[in-house]
Amino acid sequence: MRRLGFLVLVLGVGCAGRGGLEAETMGWIRVETEDLIIRTDLSQGKAVELAKNYQRLRTAIAENELPCAFERSNVPMEFVVLKEPSDFEDLAGPHTRGFSAHPPSSRLDTKLQLVMDGREAARNTQLFVHELTHGAVAICFPGGRPWLHEGLASFYETARIESGELVLGMPAYGFVQMTNVEPMFDIYPVHANGAEVWILPSRLLPDFDELRNMDATEFYFLGKRRSVSDLRQRTAHYAGAWLAVHILQLGDSTLSGRFTTYLTGLARGENDDRAWARSFAGVDVASRCQNYLDVDYKMEARPVAAATPRQPSVHPMPQVEVALLRSRLYSWWSEEEAATALEYLDFAASKSSTSSDLMLHMAAFHLEAGRALDGWSWLERAVEQAPADPQVAATAILWFAGSDDATSERARLDAWAQTLRGSAQTAFQFVELGEYFVRVAGDPRSGFEYLQKSLTLDATSWRTYALMGEALAEVGKSEAAIQAYYTAIALTGHGSPELRASLKERIDRLEHR
Repeated sequence: MRRLGFLVLVLGVGCAGRGGLEAETMGWIRVETEDLIIRTDLSQGKAVELAKNYQRLRTAIAENELPCAFERSNVPMEFVVLKEPSDFEDLAGPHTRGFSAHPPSSRLDTKLQLVMDGREAARNTQLFVHELTHGAVAICFPGGRPWLHEGLASFYETARIESGELVLGMPAYGFVQMTNVEPMFDIYPVHANGAEVWILPSRLLPDFDELRNMDATEFYFLGKRRSVSDLRQRTAHYAGAWLAVHILQLGDSTLSGRFTTYLTGLARGENDDRAWARSFAGVDVASRCQNYLDVDYKMEARPVAAATPRQPSVHPMPQVEVALLRSRLYSWWSEEEAATALEYLDFAASKSSTSSDLMLHMAAFHLEAGRALDGWSWLERAVEQAPADPQVAATAILWFAGSDDATSERARLDAWAQTLRGSAQTAFQFVELGEYFVRVAGDPRSGFEYLQKSLTLDATSWRTYALMGEALAEVGKSEAAIQAYYTAIALTGHGSPELRASLKERIDRLEHR
């Protein structure tokens, strides 16, 4: 996530009552292209033009860069673009232009949303490409540390299409020898060649070896009330990360091959330190970065196919769908933000109290809030309301298959699986059918077949590969199971060390059989 500005981030939550919720959920549309879904309250004309521009740039980047993400990703990236600045600041605070909203619960079939300020989204493509790259990097190199995630996102954010070519390497940061300037005024943006470039004193840049070893807490200054000095230094972390990736990609031909080797190791699930040591043994990258401050930055151009994106399709969004979407943009683990999310959920209930999707949201929300009995009650209401709904059946399997009640609820699990066998259509539904056969029915071969069907619809789910690993291990195919687990690790996403450790334990057990 790229956060701009140097003031303390303050989250503001709360809605303007039922009348405010009514207005906030009206006039929304869903715009779809080949690879993108944009949900927005922008006007249709602006939203369509935005989608076309974004699709064109996304296609150009996918043709040339990060094949480990774009070849694997067969599902569209999803965006939320908010028209009103106040709506966006309620979610992200001031001086932020975009962020990744992860699903607020693992008990829901929802996708990560890249949330953007409509003013910035329409003004330039840097924010879009920055967040697009974050999504791709999370798929390719989840084990990479913050410097790599932010460095790659900043490197690609200035990409542009010129004369039929994708141009890479336009600086996102500039460095000057600056003295006798008040700290509040020595970091500032300038506009150069259509891009926003942040200027800062070179003395603020951290040593690369120090930067490379920072965890998320150190890089982003998490878990504390950040001072102005902290925020200035955090900006320097972003700038140092961009500088390092730029030299490793374009600035020094002796390093680019090593960088590719390092990234390949991460994509295969290799430990970051091991991948770095194997790729850069004996190379002083920190000194190269320091010397790079005194040279002109290089740029490269790659040919782009001339295919014209198809006209985006536009679909009105019902208020219930909008309210559920907006509830998911808040953290359900934060008491203050959860209160706002619940306002949207209650509003959705006032519009359609019989919606099974609403009931599934309510079930997951209460479970995440520590009200397990309420959560299970809402799930039972959904099951009673829509027993033949494949999404309800799949969610019920997700909840019950891994619970202590799996044995006593075997008859109902069998019935839900039977529903899915005749009506499953989505990746999530096939995954849960696979989970039923692997973990409940004791039929890993059938489970593996359904998991493979899921991959034809969504090849980016770590959970699908983890279940495939279980199925393969059960039938004695240890090597294939290990590879499936490594793929799962590579898809877990930045910021999930506990999950990756759990998957690595499964690999270790198979390797020591």
